[in-house]
Amino acid sequence: MDILHQVDESIKNEETKMANESYTAAIEVAKSPKEVFNRISEVSKWWSKDYEGSSKKLNDEFVIHHIGRHYSKQKLVEIIPDKKVVWLVTESKLNWLEKDKHEWTNTKMVFELTTKGNKTVLHFTHEGLVPGKECYARCEQGWNMIIRQWLFNFITDDNWRHPVAKSAFVYVTYIRTTPEKLWSALTDVEIMKQYWFGVRCESRWTEGSTWKLAYPDGRITDAGEIVEAEPPRRLVIRWQHQDKPDLKAEGESYCMMELEQSGSAVKLSITHTIAREPSKFIAAVSAAWPMVISNLKSLLETGSIVLREPFPIESTHSKKE
Repeated sequence: MDILHQVDESIKNEETKMANESYTAAIEVAKSPKEVFNRISEVSKWWSKDYEGSSKKLNDEFVIHHIGRHYSKQKLVEIIPDKKVVWLVTESKLNWLEKDKHEWTNTKMVFELTTKGNKTVLHFTHEGLVPGKECYARCEQGWNMIIRQWLFNFITDDNWRHPVAKSAFVYVTYIRTTPEKLWSALTDVEIMKQYWFGVRCESRWTEGSTWKLAYPDGRITDAGEIVEAEPPRRLVIRWQHQDKPDLKAEGESYCMMELEQSGSAVKLSITHTIAREPSKFIAAVSAAWPMVISNLKSLLETGSIVLREPFPIESTHSKKE
């Protein structure tokens, strides 16, 4: 019984330890500690463009504010050049939480740099972000993407800050509606089917969530990930075609939708880019987007669509081939 009791206590202690462990992530890059250290301070280039303030000197403060969803104010409380940076979260409000919307307040974000051969290892810890907090699951998902993808890419790819989109489609229109109604039309499955020729879209519409489009017969046409979602203002999708092998082979594209109030209308700007020249995929979406958005505009303004033909992606591709 004593042995069983000891085992039981050991398991409980291990579970308690795990429950109290803060979120951590690590990345390894072929850059010097100085280069990595300097990149960390350029917060708006890898965390969020919704950034105000400064993050380079001791006691500097900066804010990350996704309107209606996330607000946090960070203060730089410790710096050891080329080795360590610590931010203290002095204020926070995560509007999507139900219990305590200020869970980040008084937590710390710690960046520690060590060397491994000719590489630098960045250890990130969000001290106080533990599994027991309501926000942990979503924040863990978010930090995984921010640290292991966005920050990693920013550090390792000198062109990542200003990615060169060799092929692009840009479309701007004004729709007599509200930003909220337009956002709903862009993200509601049933509304989308009305103007998108029966195509079905599936996503939770949160940063890091999966996203896919399916033809009426169930075939997946495109899939990807929500990179940014700031209702009702901005949506960015990492987007890759799935149905046609030659279009899929072109790789990932990025589609950015921006909504801006303009008098009694809303300005909708769509920018779809891919790092390839020429691009059959961009040629295809350049033909498809105007028809889809024309239907969207008509539906919101008059209650009916203007084009009822099946989504013409098959014929568009066949003409290109």
